[in-house]
Amino acid sequence: RSRSRKPRRSRGSLSDRSPDRSAVLPRRARAAQHSLAAMSGYDRAITVFSPDGHLFQVEYALEAVRKGTTTVGVRGKDCVVLAVEKRATPKLQDPRTIRKILTVDNDIALAFAGLNADARVLVNKTRIECQSYRLNVEDSPTVDYVA
Repeated sequence: RSRSRKPRRSRGSLSDRSPDRSAVLPRRARAAQHSLAAMSGYDRAITVFSPDGHLFQVEYALEAVRKGTTTVGVRGKDCVVLAVEKRATPKLQDPRTIRKILTVDNDIALAFAGLNADARVLVNKTRIECQSYRLNVEDSPTVDYVA
């Protein structure tokens, strides 16, 4: 007598052996789970509106501007003056680490009013662009080029 046996499945990783949650959950629970995941993603993309009609990314940007410091630049005939509002620093933060006026190149500096992390990314990109300009043109970049 020959018995027909089912072919053995290979043992995969633990995630392969765990039951499929979508097969276990009832249909309504799956729909609710999907809608919750979709609702939490409204602030992920700039082009997605929330059910209220808000663009959360725009609101986050406006809030960052509100929390930023005041920055002023004055241009004279042969000089430029940059000034930044100095805010109170937390007790555990070293006040020397907060810098809102940075040098981009030998002759170019900038002041920013927003968040330090955002400015750091933009300043690093600008510094790389200035270095690339120096290597290609063999001259220091102009302010018009950097702007």
